[in-house]
Amino acid sequence: MVGYKTATQALTDLKAGEIDFFFTDTTGALGPVTRGEIRPLGVTTVRRSKAFAEIPTMQEAGIAEYDLSSWFAIFAPAKTSKSVRDKLRSALDEVVKRKETADYLESIGIDALPGSPELLMEKVRRQTALYRKLYEDGKLSAAD
Repeated sequence: MVGYKTATQALTDLKAGEIDFFFTDTTGALGPVTRGEIRPLGVTTVRRSKAFAEIPTMQEAGIAEYDLSSWFAIFAPAKTSKSVRDKLRSALDEVVKRKETADYLESIGIDALPGSPELLMEKVRRQTALYRKLYEDGKLSAAD
């Protein structure tokens, strides 16, 4: 295993043939894939990416139950008032639901999933439990 501080460093080595493969998000891969500099082998999500519709999922490629997706969320300090949190959520939901925003995000392989703070925290808890189990089972180390 080779540790990289940035995906850009890994992409450089991949294009140069120094490494055979690596995992990255669709936003980082889109340019090099479009230019033919790298070849995607599979997407790590349950559904195919709209940006890479022809690329199979890891499950379709034969790795059962594989589901690993990167995601983004916006957090505020714990003491932020409910009224401010509600205003922020409303404004962000409005932007994400705009057709031009949805179209742009889709074009770079991002599925916009607006939702409640409760849904977000459930996702955080599930992901934390998953990575804790992988670590405890020896399938993930602090160096990874």
